[in-house]
Amino acid sequence: MKSQLLYEGIDLHGYETMNLHARLWLGSTLWILTIEILKEFPILSKLDPAVYSPPESSITKELIEQELHGMSVDKAIEEKRLFILDFHDLLSPFIERMNNLPGTVFFYSKTGILTPIVIELSLPPTPSSSRNKYVHTCGHDATTHWIWKLAKAHVCSNDAGVHQLVNHCRGKYAMELSSWWFDMEALPADLIRSGGSFSARYAADGLLIWSAIKEWVEFYVEHFYTEPDSVTSDVELQAWWDEIKIKGHYDKRNEPWWPKLASKDDLWDILTTMIWTA
Repeated sequence: MKSQLLYEGIDLHGYETMNLHARLWLGSTLWILTIEILKEFPILSKLDPAVYSPPESSITKELIEQELHGMSVDKAIEEKRLFILDFHDLLSPFIERMNNLPGTVFFYSKTGILTPIVIELSLPPTPSSSRNKYVHTCGHDATTHWIWKLAKAHVCSNDAGVHQLVNHCRGKYAMELSSWWFDMEALPADLIRSGGSFSARYAADGLLIWSAIKEWVEFYVEHFYTEPDSVTSDVELQAWWDEIKIKGHYDKRNEPWWPKLASKDDLWDILTTMIWTA
């Protein structure tokens, strides 16, 4: 009975609901790294199609609009109500080491509720099977309902794997897996990229912490670097930054997004970002 599933007012089966699935995922420490606002449709992979199959997603407008309560996909994109959690491009190069790769579309309703509405599971095509993308929605019968739960389990499994490798391990394969850009690790830039306005509590509290860190960093830097050219003339500081880029992130050493360390403003931003992500 329903009453037997309650413990101190908590529904022990509540995790099965779509709304709570989205809330729990947003509550993780990884969401800001991988969820982004959906800016265009159709959804396209950025990977080489000769290696990773055609870039077009099998998620159609018709499937999404079934869950938008009368709103069109174009309108939802215009109002910034659709978000995507895409592990496909991140994990496809490692497909031999894992199972289906999920991509999830979320809808942010006018009542302020974020809900997963479509999940696409995909594998690279093989000589024996050209079909490699399977799209799942919540459904309204027993079979599709349980398949939807399994699809959500795939999303959670991949999320946990990326979280442990990228957030905690930071070893050779973790850095190979990581898709981060240093300049996008700063919270303000990350919130803009991800369309993080739907998590107002995270954004508001996070920006307060970010501002406190930056204020402390600015005070510290000003104390030790009083002259305008003191940052560029500090040989040890410049060597430290070069080591981070060249040795610490050898595979990304030539990326254009590395910030320059040519002024106190640059040092403020670099240190604040590093402390924020530590």
